[in-house]
Amino acid sequence: MIGDVADHLKVQVAALETVATTAELGSQMAGRARHRLPAAFVHPVRDRADPNTVIGATSQRLTRIVGVLLILPATGADRGEKLPDVVESISGDVRSALVGWPPQGHEPLELEGGELLRVADGVAWWLETYRTSILVRA
Repeated sequence: MIGDVADHLKVQVAALETVATTAELGSQMAGRARHRLPAAFVHPVRDRADPNTVIGATSQRLTRIVGVLLILPATGADRGEKLPDVVESISGDVRSALVGWPPQGHEPLELEGGELLRVADGVAWWLETYRTSILVRA
């Protein structure tokens, strides 16, 4: 599912120069950005299963949280001058592409939220999280 989200962003958000998947954020946030910007890295955040709802079998709703780390050029951002416009523009395009879109086999994505993680050396790291679910049966 993570790969499906990345593929969808590649097609739907032309402003992104780099779109990839990652298992963790540390390497994407260490030091200076090593990718063409703006960039998006899609990664799993967490899965949460509801209790089983049937007797003699398994039927659980699995809620999946997906993160999209946006790495954005932020010239002047250390003073707060341009960052809000940059974040709003790119995150708006990402939200338009993802909210309501159903990854294969999953419910449509819903926006959970976003937060500024770091600003340094003319680069900003903004994390958006999205929620979807799938029914797991056995």
